[in-house]
Amino acid sequence: MSYFDHFATSPSTWVGRWFTLTAVRQEYRFLRTHLHNKQAVILEIGPGHGEFADLLRKGGFTNYTGVEPNHLMRESLAHKGVKVKNYLIPKLQEDDDSYDVIFLFDVFEHLNDTAEAKLFVSEAYRVLRPGGLLCIGCPDYNHWGVDFFNCDYSHSNITTVRRTRQLFMNFGMRTLEFAYLSGFAKGWLATLLSYLVRMGLFFVRSADNEQKLYKLKLTFLRRFIIVGMK
Repeated sequence: MSYFDHFATSPSTWVGRWFTLTAVRQEYRFLRTHLHNKQAVILEIGPGHGEFADLLRKGGFTNYTGVEPNHLMRESLAHKGVKVKNYLIPKLQEDDDSYDVIFLFDVFEHLNDTAEAKLFVSEAYRVLRPGGLLCIGCPDYNHWGVDFFNCDYSHSNITTVRRTRQLFMNFGMRTLEFAYLSGFAKGWLATLLSYLVRMGLFFVRSADNEQKLYKLKLTFLRRFIIVGMK
C-alpha cells in the first residue's frame, strides 16, 4: 500500500477546494509576517498538493524543498518544477544548520506517539540555523475530541497548543506566536465558530451518506498554528 493514498485520491468539490485554498491563504498571511528574507532556505514536510508551496513561490520564496512520501503528490509537485524529496519523518535527512524555516501543516498529528514528536522537534532543532523558525499547523484536540481519531486512521500524536509549546521549550525553542484558526476565521471568532459547528453537527460521524457534511464539519473545527524559533 502506498503511503497516504486515501488522502491523495480523495475526491473534492469546488466548495471543498475553495475552503482549502482559503485556509492555506490565511496560514500564509499569518506566517508571512515572520518571513523577512526571500532568500531563506525553506523546507516543507508534507506539502501535499502544493497549495502552500505555490503561495511561497508566488511570494518570491523560491529556495524551497518539499518532503513528500506519497508518490502521487510527489510526482504532481515535481511536474510543477518543485524540488521534492521522498522520505518519512520523524528523522530528517537534512544536514545540521542547513535551513532557515521548516513548515509542517497537518502532519505533526500523524506521528505515531509522543516519542516520535520529541524526536522530530529535536531533529528540526538540529537542521535549523540559529534564529531559524519551526512552523507547525495542526488540529486542536481540545476541539476535535473523538473526531481527531475518527477522521483519519493515522492520527496518533495528540496535538494542542500547550503540548506543542512544552515540546518547543524542552528542546530549546522559543514560541514566538500562535493563533487559532477555523475555516476562514481566526482568533476568538475561530473558537466561537468551532463551538457552534461542533454543537450543530454533533450527530455527523462520517457515514457514507454524510461524507461531504462530515468534511464540512472538520473544516470548521478549530486548528492552531504555532511558530517556534531556535
